[in-house]
Amino acid sequence: MLNSNENYTTLDISDCKDNAEKTIDYLNHILPDLVSSSLSVIVLGESHDNSIDKDVTKSILEKPPVIHPEKTRVVFERSLDGVYHFNASMSSRTEVSGSGARRRDRSTIMAKKINQAFDEEQELVYLVCGFEHAAEVYEDIEPTLKKKLKFFVKPSSV
Repeated sequence: MLNSNENYTTLDISDCKDNAEKTIDYLNHILPDLVSSSLSVIVLGESHDNSIDKDVTKSILEKPPVIHPEKTRVVFERSLDGVYHFNASMSSRTEVSGSGARRRDRSTIMAKKINQAFDEEQELVYLVCGFEHAAEVYEDIEPTLKKKLKFFVKPSSV
C-alpha cells in the first residue's frame, strides 16, 4: 500500500499497472482483507480512455472481490453508467451527471452521493470515476462520516 493515513489509502499497483489481469488479481487478493465490516468506499480510479483501466473496472464491477448483498452501491461519474455493467447483488447504482460542471464540482456531487448512500444504510460504495477525483471526493465527505469510513483508491494505470 502507498499513501496511507488512518482512513485514506491509495493502493500500490506499480508492480501490476501495465497488465489488467495482474491488476485484477491484485485487487481480488487485497480488497477482501482491507474491507472489513466498517463502512468503506472503493474508488476505481481511471483514465477514461485507458484500456487497462477499463478492463479492470469492468471485471471488478461484474465480479466484485467484496460485496455486502443489498448493502452495496455503485456511484458512477457522468455517463460511465452506460459503459459498465455491475453485479446484480449490488443494491443500486447512482450516476453523477453534472455534464458541463467543472471537475471540482463533480467531485462534490460524488461526495454527496456517497454521503447519501451511507445515510440510506449502505455499507460499501464502489466509486467509478477519473482518478483525479479521489482526493477531492474524500475531502468533501461529511466529517462525521469520514471518521468512520475506510477509503481505498485504485489509481489509474497511466
